[in-house]
Amino acid sequence: MKRYILLILLALMVGAQWSMVNAQTFAIHTKSVTLLATPDEVGEMMFSGSLLSIGDTLIDASTIDSMSYSGQDFDPQVVQVAYNGNDCRVSMPLALADSLTIEQDGAYVTINSASHGGAEITYSLSGKTDNGWFKQDGSYKCKVHLNGVSITSKQGHALHVKNGKRIDFDVVEGTVNNFVDNADTLHDACFQVKGHPEFSGLGVINITGNGKHAYKSGEYTKLKKTAGTINILAAPRDGMHVGQYFKMNGGKVTIANAVRGDGIQAECNSDSTTSVPALMHLEYLPLQVT
Repeated sequence: MKRYILLILLALMVGAQWSMVNAQTFAIHTKSVTLLATPDEVGEMMFSGSLLSIGDTLIDASTIDSMSYSGQDFDPQVVQVAYNGNDCRVSMPLALADSLTIEQDGAYVTINSASHGGAEITYSLSGKTDNGWFKQDGSYKCKVHLNGVSITSKQGHALHVKNGKRIDFDVVEGTVNNFVDNADTLHDACFQVKGHPEFSGLGVINITGNGKHAYKSGEYTKLKKTAGTINILAAPRDGMHVGQYFKMNGGKVTIANAVRGDGIQAECNSDSTTSVPALMHLEYLPLQVT
């Protein structure tokens, strides 16, 4: 009861001061997730038993730690995933709350997306953990911003996008992004995408595979003209294992001697080809295309 009274008082205080500070963002902080809303979305907050109603969204009041406001805007299609040691803070727009399901255990974060008919959702990853992962699944194309993130997993993949659609990876310029998986053979790769990933952005990706492959995509992999650097540092099997074709229009790929299988293996079919223009920078151990 005391908790609900405090929440009500806080909500009244925020509402009273909202117009005074010309706030652009209202934030509802739970244990690990922050929901972001605009003044128009908030409207009148109503309590009904243990539920807080904000617009069309219902929130269990017992999960709320605090509320705050700021004068900064937020992107209505961006989900921020910020790692910090054994914890992770996910911040997402309130409007996406009904489309996303978040499962979290410390820094092990899995986000499932329902079919989303609007603009593509972007997942922006940052921070560092030595005991976590990022997993995403859904039925609609999405974007992933690698914004200086470092993930070491003790339970399998470091990054696994199970979504079978086009996944647009933007590696933010000036950032170094590290991925290290666990040394088991229950997962296929440290950095794995079920669909067809496309890479752009002038940052750096370092991938260390300890289980099987370092990198794997179920369909084609494309490096755009604006792509940066991908360093495959180790793998018991292939450095990059591509389900269809590997196309490199730009960027740099380096395969270290610690890769025990093929540097890049692309399992081409009759409708696709492997393309690595001569002007692009590719350093590798034996490249096998079958």
